[in-house]
Amino acid sequence: MSGFELNVEEALTNLRGLLKETTAQGELHQQQVPHYRAVDAGRGFADRGALVAAMFTQLHHGGGQRLGNLESTVSSAISQVERYMQAESAFARSVEGIDETVKETTA
Repeated sequence: MSGFELNVEEALTNLRGLLKETTAQGELHQQQVPHYRAVDAGRGFADRGALVAAMFTQLHHGGGQRLGNLESTVSSAISQVERYMQAESAFARSVEGIDETVKETTA
């Protein structure tokens, strides 16, 4: 790819920091489960309170899923950057080998 440049170390540092923060937020999220009792909606509103409690539970579950998805995505991005780094390194070694072969044949 023409003009593509990736600062691998900076990318990995940032991605690993994001992964650490995402993991910490996921753990914190799991510790803060909503507790809303249907009776907390008030007298005569227990049916509405049950709906609110279910909504809070669904919202919390969805937030946990999003954090889990982000964690998986960041882990995949780290793997991809590491693969890129390995491919670049292998390519550099192969080019160095060609350079040495050219030097030997022209000497």
